[in-house]
Amino acid sequence: MKVAIVGVGSVGETCAHALVVSDVVSELVLLNRTVETAAAIERDLRQARAWRGNLVTESGPIDNLEPVLGCDLVVLTLGPRLQGKQKRDDVAGKSADLLTKSGVASELRRLQPRLPPVLVVTNPVEPIVTWLWKQTGIAPSKLFGLGTTVDAARLSMHIGNRLGVSARSAWTTLVGEHGEGIIIAGHGSLSGLVPDERLKQVEERSLFHTKKDAAVIRNLTERVARGQAERLLENLEHILGHKASAPQRAQALDCLANDVAPPATRFAIAAAVTEVARAMHADEKRVMTVSSTAPAEWKVSAVALALPFQIGRSGLGRCLLADAPNGLSAIASRIEQVVQLLPATR
Repeated sequence: MKVAIVGVGSVGETCAHALVVSDVVSELVLLNRTVETAAAIERDLRQARAWRGNLVTESGPIDNLEPVLGCDLVVLTLGPRLQGKQKRDDVAGKSADLLTKSGVASELRRLQPRLPPVLVVTNPVEPIVTWLWKQTGIAPSKLFGLGTTVDAARLSMHIGNRLGVSARSAWTTLVGEHGEGIIIAGHGSLSGLVPDERLKQVEERSLFHTKKDAAVIRNLTERVARGQAERLLENLEHILGHKASAPQRAQALDCLANDVAPPATRFAIAAAVTEVARAMHADEKRVMTVSSTAPAEWKVSAVALALPFQIGRSGLGRCLLADAPNGLSAIASRIEQVVQLLPATR
């Protein structure tokens, strides 16, 4: 399978590594704003694959997407990193701005008839997928988001830990929107095996932790960054023989901490991307909760929503959820409001 990754930051790089070690990918294209970074990662990944067989790679600039045309899947990870107490919607404008100024949105529009399926990872995923549909004209079956695949993994892990079983045995489908707007669809594979009241209690508690997981991980990594920033600033002050004023110090610490912050949530994302690629590679019509349009008969806003879709070699198949869950219309309306605030580039 040949996969292209557009945007090789911490998430893109981790996705590239996960795909390479999975043996799903035999050819890899890395496109990045800083071409030297993509070229260095490309070289390292070829060496990482040496034990398993050759890896064919290519790297290049992000403003020319021609190299993706021979691929089976494009993974779009270009986007800003969440910081502090930011919510995903807080970076929607910046994500759209990056995709516009980098030329990625216009390139997707230009190449639209010839593109392979495009998997969007950029936050906030459902609004950005909806916005890209409007900007590029790509069909929802060919341009879709990672959806609640990571949320489902987190929830299933928490449920499994509380019940003493594996996450796979406790797998529970989540729909709606990645992050706060997630809804449990049914009661997973343990329904009928665990008493209903017990399962409901475990799910509620696990859902609470699932919604907090990304912020907890981010907080831990930012604490590390703050400590590193303080040491860097102290060394700089010592070299210069000058101590900054309190306001200058606070501003410098913020800038340094942002620059040296270790990447936060990326491994679970990379694993989810690999599972999507695996389903496409095998053309297995696997059901995964990715982001695309809901069935027309549900009469909800025409936005990207995380729902259980079939995934095969050509992209998305049909949605396998019979009815719209309670609360889905409100989530769709809120996503639509976010999208309306994003700039039009066509």
